[in-house]
Amino acid sequence: MDNDLGDILYRADALCTSTLKGQPLYHLARSGSQIDSLLYNAFRSTESLFHSRSGLDPEAEFNANMLLGERALPEAPEKSAILSQQLQQQEEEPEFISSTGSTELLEDLMQASAEKIRLLAERSFLNQQIVDTTQIKRKALNLTKSSVEPSPSKKRIEDERIIAVTSNAAETAFAKSVIEFYFPLSDYIYDKNEDKLAKAFAGAAARTRDNSVILIWDQVLVLFVSQFSVKGETAKNVRSNTSWMIHVVESSVGYLQKQLVTLSLAFGFINHMELIVERNLAIARRGGNPGILPLINAFLNVKHFKTTETTCQDGVYGTDSHPVWEVVYLCLRCGGFDSVRKIADSHLKNLPSCAALATSLSSLEKGYKLSSEEKTRIKAEWRSESRSCTDIHKKAVYCAFTGDESSEVSDNLENWLWQKLTPCSFDCSFSTAVFKELERLIGNDYGTLDGCYMKMKIIGEDYFTSDGGSPLIFFQALWLTGQIERAISLLYKIDMMSHAVHIAILAYLKGLLIVSDDLSLPIRIYLQLYIEISPDNPMECSLNFCRLILLYIKPFELVNIPQSLDYLFLLRKMDSPIEGNLFLSCVSRAVYLTDEISLILGSVDDRGLRSTGLIDKYAADVIVDDVLAKVAHDSEISGNLANAVRLYHSAKRYDDAIRIACDYLAKEMSNSEKRTQARNLAMWLASIYKRSSDLSSHLISTLYLLIDISTFFLNYQEKKFSKCIDILSKLKCIPLVPDDVQSYVSVFYMLSDQVRIVLPDLCLTTMQITLHQFEHNKEMAEILQSRSKAIIHYIAMVPYRFPTLITSKILQISTQFN
Repeated sequence: MDNDLGDILYRADALCTSTLKGQPLYHLARSGSQIDSLLYNAFRSTESLFHSRSGLDPEAEFNANMLLGERALPEAPEKSAILSQQLQQQEEEPEFISSTGSTELLEDLMQASAEKIRLLAERSFLNQQIVDTTQIKRKALNLTKSSVEPSPSKKRIEDERIIAVTSNAAETAFAKSVIEFYFPLSDYIYDKNEDKLAKAFAGAAARTRDNSVILIWDQVLVLFVSQFSVKGETAKNVRSNTSWMIHVVESSVGYLQKQLVTLSLAFGFINHMELIVERNLAIARRGGNPGILPLINAFLNVKHFKTTETTCQDGVYGTDSHPVWEVVYLCLRCGGFDSVRKIADSHLKNLPSCAALATSLSSLEKGYKLSSEEKTRIKAEWRSESRSCTDIHKKAVYCAFTGDESSEVSDNLENWLWQKLTPCSFDCSFSTAVFKELERLIGNDYGTLDGCYMKMKIIGEDYFTSDGGSPLIFFQALWLTGQIERAISLLYKIDMMSHAVHIAILAYLKGLLIVSDDLSLPIRIYLQLYIEISPDNPMECSLNFCRLILLYIKPFELVNIPQSLDYLFLLRKMDSPIEGNLFLSCVSRAVYLTDEISLILGSVDDRGLRSTGLIDKYAADVIVDDVLAKVAHDSEISGNLANAVRLYHSAKRYDDAIRIACDYLAKEMSNSEKRTQARNLAMWLASIYKRSSDLSSHLISTLYLLIDISTFFLNYQEKKFSKCIDILSKLKCIPLVPDDVQSYVSVFYMLSDQVRIVLPDLCLTTMQITLHQFEHNKEMAEILQSRSKAIIHYIAMVPYRFPTLITSKILQISTQFN
């Protein structure tokens, strides 16, 4: 019997205690009604066991009945009908409130559990591996050809790769200078100068002394270091705007024509000719003549050093008698418009077969635009001339104005891109359809070749990277046509993670990066992707900027907190996938992972003043109090109530600080080891708020009451029993004489939940003190017996169900007073 009783008491108390402490019952997958049923069965079984026990005198049996919920003596046979009616009325009336097994408390428990699950889900999202480890990474020089999809418009591409942050030699060298990237980013947080940041990033890339890296950043600065303004517009609107497309065309054509000295090296067609001439000075015979025409003449001397068959129409130009159209093409190719005008005036304007073209060439200057009439005349002239044209460079010059194909001179990507972009730069009525078709031609990932080089329907990634190609060539094609997200995604896939991240940062800060709305999606997703695309339905893609940043900082987020926070600061305008601001969630996660609260958020001294932390660096852009409140809320959900109290206080959420301090002290009241810490924290908070007038009077009074109750337990631990009773008589929490029971029961509704939680332990401890005094002071036996009766009656009458284990202990103690 004793074993059965102990087992039932243990199970019932486990249920009650878990609910009281606000801990989810993970081992039970039951509804609230099932838990209530279990508790009811446990209590009724315990009651029947107590009734069946022998050796109880009438007074002890009365006390047992009172404690276990009966409100009178055992029923007599002659009064059974009356008592049955009374019991029926009692069942219809709500007997208990704020019970540990009540529906309301279980609902609160479920809500707290849901909040904790949301927090864990948020942290899990921020910490998850964002690549699919079941896929095999395709190396930069061994990218396999993708399969052709029959219906690409119906399928979203989710192309994820396993990456290593620093896998190749160039990236390793770049990682060594990561601190050089940190300082420019740190400076940007203060000055908000994107152009300065772009040049600083490019300078760090130049110090790698890797020509491919330098070339990448040289191309990056072509689009970013400019006066192009995007204020007040979304990235998607800017990128679909004609002014952006014109900016891309003019910047890219300028880059392809001549060197744009942005780094230690310069790239462009002029630089290419200079290198050829310098390597062959004896053959070039340039002399000391500066300018474009002497350079072209020297370049052609090298090119035609070995006799080759060339087709020449309309004469030659210069002392070395080079084909005139080849010279015009090279002048046009490197942006030498003055030289083009000079040749057109001296050699071409008197040729009737190309009069319209010669007229336009004579007017050529920087920023020149063809009128619709001029373009129509040139096209008509070319239709007639093309039948007899044998000079490939003459054809190339015509195609530079008409936009037709000239595959004979498109022997590399730069020449092909220049040929595609130049007609757009000359067109007075810029055709967005032509530019978007060029984007689709290069960027489409469903590549199918149709014909030889430069005569394909669609190109795509596989064309540039297969058969010994290079992904960096594909990057150049993407970037110089303004496909920022695809270019960044390519660097991400070929293990140039650092470059991808910092280019994405610049694009994001410039307001040019289209960012994914759903942060749970892969790094790059397609919004619209159709093989056949109309001018009004452009191909667009977005980049998951958040996941890219989180992946980048993962190797150093625990060891270099200031640097990781600077990168996370960039996410301040994004929303968390769970709820709230993403930057706030990331800071909370950083505190959770590193436990560096003082470093990140600052520390609070004895006077309640917070010292400066890393978070104060961002005070101009984020509300620091909101960050502190977010971390405090997450700490509260995680069960770290001590930190939550200090952080709520630092965030000027004083009522929340008091509320958590009360919860913390009430929770640890019966734990002698943790009670001291909770009590000291509550006393510290009370000392700060003692002169505050704008606080909740109910909360502050509850805090003071709990501190006094903790003093009671502290004295009990030190065996100062008389002082404990004095404290109880002043606190007036529980009755000490039977006559006061009814009044204490009537004011029970005024007690806060935190005080109600400690009542069972308070009553049990008081009974233990009373028993001790009863055993050592027989002359006070009557008074002490009266006190025990008052406590028992109070427990029986108060609308709050005590844990069964505590109830049984009190019952056992009460039997010893006889």
